[in-house]
Amino acid sequence: RRYKIQRIYGVPFEATASMVRGSVYHKVVAEWLLSIKDEKEFNVEESVIHMYNLPEFVKFATPENMQTVLEMVKAYMIVAAPVMTKDNIYKVENDVSIPINFDSNFKNEHEARCIFDLITENGVIVEHKTSWKPWNDESIERYRVQYEMQMLIAQSFTKFQVHLMQEKPPRFSIIVVERQWSKEFTIELLRNVCNGIESKSFPAIVAEHCKRCPVFQECRSMKYDRLDTETNL
Repeated sequence: RRYKIQRIYGVPFEATASMVRGSVYHKVVAEWLLSIKDEKEFNVEESVIHMYNLPEFVKFATPENMQTVLEMVKAYMIVAAPVMTKDNIYKVENDVSIPINFDSNFKNEHEARCIFDLITENGVIVEHKTSWKPWNDESIERYRVQYEMQMLIAQSFTKFQVHLMQEKPPRFSIIVVERQWSKEFTIELLRNVCNGIESKSFPAIVAEHCKRCPVFQECRSMKYDRLDTETNL
């Protein structure tokens, strides 16, 4: 249903200061990593200011937000610098896709695609996350679908880590994510998504995560989809 609302109807969702801090943090960290790999100079203060001046972020360019991101990036640079060397950084923000071969007759070809924040030379995939509170097992499970899809696409890489930076005060931790779903189960989820795209049927899957969805209100207002049954949200 979220795919239909955002990708087909084009309904925008309102960004929050916290979401933008996470996005700016990602971009600044990526710029720092690329500067190491390419042996270029990097100024973290200038990078934060530049990112917050981008049109999509400038609305949230307050001194408090910029200072929060600056402190987070500096904290990450301190702990990561010893291992983030030119020889250990393989790819930064690497866009990867693989064809998905289903045992069914789809009209179109489909592929699974994602962007890896960092891939190291020794085969570790790193996903950067930010949060205003400590994570627990429930926090990790919120992103289970994303991680399983990424591990499916990664195929040959050996380890999957989340580098979590907590806000105020900045606190860094590494979370090792293990595969919990079989490859067949993950592909079956992809098959369901592709079925929805081709049949133009997007029923809502009602669960606890709904109220955290940025299109929750729009989804509640859609009682019927073509080929869908009524949804009670």
